[in-house]
Amino acid sequence: AAPTVAKLDRHSGEEHVVPEHCVFVMGDNRNDSTDSRDERIGMVDTRDIIGKVVFIAFPFDHIGSPYK
Repeated sequence: AAPTVAKLDRHSGEEHVVPEHCVFVMGDNRNDSTDSRDERIGMVDTRDIIGKVVFIAFPFDHIGSPYK
């Protein structure tokens, strides 16, 4: 499968290529977060994710448990 391109800001055109088996993580304070945009963090390999989603808060039309 081809890598995914994360388009972060439609105004600046900032893009990051997300390799297969990786995820792009972004903090909730887009202007001041240490996240995948920072080379010290980078993309997160899916094998390093140990938790699971238990509640979705946003977008509001999807709020609640993902296991309905």
